[in-house]
Amino acid sequence: MRIKSILVTFLVSLLLVSASLLGQPSDTVIVTMPDRTGQPGDMLDLPIIVDDITGLGIISIGITLTYDESVLTALSADTAGKILSGCSMFWFNVSGPGTLRVAAIDVTPFSGSGPLVDIIFVVDSTCITDTTMIHFENTDIFNEGNIAAELYDGRVFVLMPVVLALEPDATWVARGGTLGYTVYVTNNTNEPKLFYYYTNVTLPTGSTYPPPPDWLFFYGPVTIPSGATRNAHLVHNVPNSAPIGYYTYNAFIGLSDDVCNEAHFDFTVTTASTRTPLDDGYDWKVIENGFDRSSIKGTMSSNAGSMLFTSLGQSYPNPFKGSSIISYRLATTSHVKLEIYDAAGQLVTTLVNETQVPGCYTVSWDGRDSEEQKVIAGVYFYHFETNGFKDTKKLILLR
Repeated sequence: MRIKSILVTFLVSLLLVSASLLGQPSDTVIVTMPDRTGQPGDMLDLPIIVDDITGLGIISIGITLTYDESVLTALSADTAGKILSGCSMFWFNVSGPGTLRVAAIDVTPFSGSGPLVDIIFVVDSTCITDTTMIHFENTDIFNEGNIAAELYDGRVFVLMPVVLALEPDATWVARGGTLGYTVYVTNNTNEPKLFYYYTNVTLPTGSTYPPPPDWLFFYGPVTIPSGATRNAHLVHNVPNSAPIGYYTYNAFIGLSDDVCNEAHFDFTVTTASTRTPLDDGYDWKVIENGFDRSSIKGTMSSNAGSMLFTSLGQSYPNPFKGSSIISYRLATTSHVKLEIYDAAGQLVTTLVNETQVPGCYTVSWDGRDSEEQKVIAGVYFYHFETNGFKDTKKLILLR
C-alpha cells in the first residue's frame, strides 16, 4: 500500500513538472455548480461545470465540497460522458461529516468545457429546509493551484410536499394592540392533503408561550387540493402585560400528527397602544381566524409551488473580490429591475431590466459600473424591484 502511494505521488509530481515545462497559460477557470430543485427523498445529480480548459495543461484536478449533511447525503460520483471520463486515476471520498473530495489525474491534459463530473446526492426524507448550499472549500483545484479558479457555489431548493410561509402585517406591535399575518400553505403533491396548523411564540426570555404541550393557536384538519395554495389572515390580541422586547412567531403544519414543515417571523413588542385590549391577561387571543373563510388559489405546478413568494436573497460571497452572485425568486410574471447603488445613493449599474416568468434566478456582479469600469472598494447596495415588491440589501467589494 505504501509503495502504491509513493508511486501515485511520484506520478502526480512528474505530470505537474511536465505541465510546468509546457508553460501553460495563467488563465482563470470558472467553476460552477448549477441550482437544482428536489423533494425530500429525491436523488439529484449535481454537475461540477467548468468553462473551456483546452490548452491549459491541466493534468490534475482536486475539489473539496462541503454541504449540510442534515439535508443532503453524498452517494457517489459519475464521470460517464464528462470531461473526467477515462482519466488515468479518479477518486471519490466522503472524507468527513458534510465533506467530500473528488480528484483526478491523467497523462494527457484535460480539455473541453461543461461538466467535469456529476456528484450524486440524496435529499433527506425528513428535512424541512427550503434551501441549502454546496460550497467549494479549496481554490487549488487545477494542477495543485498553478492555475487559478473562480468558484461559484451551488444551491439545492428543497420542494417540500407541503410548503408553509408567513407574511406579517408589521414587525413592530404595541402592548394592547394586535399582531396580524397571512399564512400560505401549498400542497406540492399529486393528491389532496389533510393538515393541521398550530403556533406558539418565543418570548424575549427565550422560552415559548404557551409551554408545551399547549399551543397558542391550533386549527384543523384542513384539506387542500393537489397543487393548490390556501391562504388565511389571522390576528392575535397582544396582551397589555406582554413584556417589551423581541419575539419570534412560530408556525407548524402537520400531516396527521407529524410536523412536516415550519415557518417563523420576528417581531417587536413596544409600548402600550391607544386600543383597549380584549384582556389584560397573557392570552394572545385570536380575534380573527381567516381559516374560517380562507381561499384556495388555483392549481399550480410543483415548481411554481416552491416559488410561491417573490424574494431577494443575500449575495454570495459577501464581502467579495472577483464577483458576487445575487439570487432572487419570482412568484408571478413581472417586470424585474435589479440595480447596484454606491454608498452615496448613486446608480452604479443595472443588472436586470426586463420582464421575467416565475422561477429562481441568479445574477453575477463583477464590481464594474455601466461603462464596464472597475469601481472602487467599498459598501454597495443592490436594489430589487418587481410589480408590487421591493427590497434592498448590502454587499461589500474588496480590492
